[in-house]
Parts: sequence; structure tokens; C-alpha cells
Amino acid sequence: MTTADTPAGGCLLCGTQLLTPIAPDLRLACVSSDAFPLAQQAAFAVCPVCGMIQKVRDDAWNTAVAAIYANYKVYPLETVQTHLMFSNTGAAKPRSLILAEQLAQAVSLPQRGRLLDIGCGNGDFLHSFKQVRPEWEVCGFERSEASRAALEAHLPGVRFYSGSLDAIADRFDCLTLNYVIEHLFEPVAMLRQMQGLLSPGGGIFVQTTSFQRNPFDLVIMDHCAHFTPETVAQAGVRAGLRLTASSNGWLEKEIGWYAQPAETPLAAGPDPLAARAAQDCERMVRWLKKFPETVRQAAAGRPLGIFGTAIAGTWLAGVMPGEVAFFVDEDPQRQGQRHLGLPILAPQDTPTAAAVVLAFPAGIAAAIAARLEKNGFDFAKILPPAFEEPPLGGKKRWNARIKNTNEPRHENKH
Repeated sequence: MTTADTPAGGCLLCGTQLLTPIAPDLRLACVSSDAFPLAQQAAFAVCPVCGMIQKVRDDAWNTAVAAIYANYKVYPLETVQTHLMFSNTGAAKPRSLILAEQLAQAVSLPQRGRLLDIGCGNGDFLHSFKQVRPEWEVCGFERSEASRAALEAHLPGVRFYSGSLDAIADRFDCLTLNYVIEHLFEPVAMLRQMQGLLSPGGGIFVQTTSFQRNPFDLVIMDHCAHFTPETVAQAGVRAGLRLTASSNGWLEKEIGWYAQPAETPLAAGPDPLAARAAQDCERMVRWLKKFPETVRQAAAGRPLGIFGTAIAGTWLAGVMPGEVAFFVDEDPQRQGQRHLGLPILAPQDTPTAAAVVLAFPAGIAAAIAARLEKNGFDFAKILPPAFEEPPLGGKKRWNARIKNTNEPRHENKH
């Protein structure tokens, strides 16, 4: 692979001006982070110094992202408590509540304090955090005023800031940056700026998606950065923070940390795993490019549904126009609605003659399939191919697996 000058200031993490293209022959169809399919495609690059995986920010990408932010809508199927996580028993819990509980426990947050959620959106995390620490004052920040009405409706009395962080005179015991750092052109500068808002003894919590655990993170156009555990840690170290807790095990597809200003900042050196991250990105892009065809073959002409209405399901429907008949979702708040013009069915209402693709990383898809089968849902389930290293000298098999209820059931077969 060759190196080339990168627009918009070079590497997002360390500022290096030369990035190495990843699979320059491949461009990937994308969706926006508010779950709308896009006509534009994206390419990827890796920084040879710090190992940061990032979108190639060429003119086409800049135009596409500017249009996304100019018309951004909070995902229309969301409510104040969103992104339910389902256990193997089918019990549901908001993702934001899991994060709030884990954060409070991991860093022993006191019973009283003040929290600022940067990029608060509709107040999802603030609502959950208030349940965990009811005596804390919770505050939200967005660059624009667009979120104020929805936030104040969900959380009466909440303090909302907009505009610039530099204009905030208050200080906070905890700052949170949930699913924001992957959007930032200058994440290290942002983390440094945030430290000026901390009270003595306060800390910063950052949470994002791991593209190595979730290939579908790569299809989100306005995610300019795609983190690994190493590069998200580098962001904190380069900003002069001391990482005191890791959130890498809290949610299956996600990574992050809690940190405080370091008395003696550490130097961030090259990432020894940079080559592996670049290889992972290329393999995942190729995996995603092949995924729609594996679904077509496995569906074998049956009515096709997609399980889930978030990013992966939206992307798959977008790259298979006219081939998808419906969505399936376990969230009762979404059932009966429409997404991309298609009905959202409950699992029990899914036609038994249909095939439903589980657009998740392979291990998660297998666990969902086992849970659905245990609950007696008889429709055929298309599982994605496992994402593992091919045997030495061998070729990767791209055949999706399909599970029918008349086959032997192996709930732990993944």
C-alpha cells in the first residue's frame, strides 16, 4: 500500500500528515448515525504512527457529512430510554442504565455531585444516571439549541448548555462523552478542553464502539474515527489524562475508560498493534461487501426480514433495496411502527415461511438465535459467517448459516 496526503489536517489522533490507505480498491456503502441509508460510499486509512483507523476525509466525504449534520434527526424510533439490551433470558435493560450503573460502581462515585453529559441528545444517559445517583445534579451540553425542548421535557429542571464549552463557568465532578469521540475531528483537543471544566478530584468518562468487535461501526459515514482499545486509550494519554478504570467489558461491542488529569503526563508512543488494526479493518470491509450476497443465497427466495432496526439493519436494508419485506424487533416500543417504509413486527408475528437475517457480529447473532428458538419462534434465522482468521494457506468461507426449527437445536453453538 502507498501513502498519500490526507485532507483536513492528517491523522485525527496524532496529526501525522501521511496516512496509509486501507483496501484502496474498496469503498463501502454507508448510513448516517441517525439511521438513514446514504448514496455515498466511504474509504478508510490507517495512521502509520499511532494506528488510528479513520475515514478518508476527501471532498465527497466532507460533503456527505455536512449534509448529515445539517439535517440531523434523533433516530425516530427512539424514546427517552433507548437501545434496550437483551440478556440471554430475554430480559431487557436500557444500555444507558447499564453504563450509569457500571460507572458509579467502577469509580465509586459519591452520592452527591454534578455531572455534565457532552453530546447529551435527548437526555438518554442523564435520565438513567439520575436513577442511579438521584441526588446528583445532571446537566447536558449540545452545540446547538435543538435538543433543549426534548431534554427539558424528559428531565424537568435539568440545566442545558449550548454553544461553546469555553463559555461554561460551572465546574463538574464528572464529565461524560458517550458515543461522541468517534465524531470528533480533534478528539485530543476536546479532551484537553474538557479538563478545564472539572472540579478538583473530578474525572472524564468516554464510551465508544469497537470496530474490531462490531464491523457495522465502519458503515456509519459520520464516524470519522474507528477506535480500538489501544487508540481510545491513546486519546486520553495524549490529552494528559491518567486512565483509572476501563469499560471494555461492560458492553459486548464497546470500549472506553474513566480518567483524571495526570500530575505527570505520559508520552504516547507508536501503537505496536497498528498493523493488526489495519488488517482487521480491511478484512471487515471485505466481509461487509460480501454480506448482502450471502444473505440472498441463504434466503433462497423466501420473504426476507431483518432482525433489528438500528444501524446494521438499516445498512443492510439500504444495500438490498426492494429485497426486504419487514423488520423484526424485540423492543415493544418499536413494534407496530415503520422503518424505511417497512413494517416492524414482533418476533411472535413473524411469518413462519420467512427468513430473518440477524445482522449482528456472529457471536451475538448466535446468542440471539438461540434465545429466539428457546422461546419457540419458528421462522428461519440467517446467521452471518463467523469472523475468524482463515487457516494458513486456506480460503475464507463466506457462506451464511441458516437455522431452521426442524434442525437440531444447539443453543451454545457459537
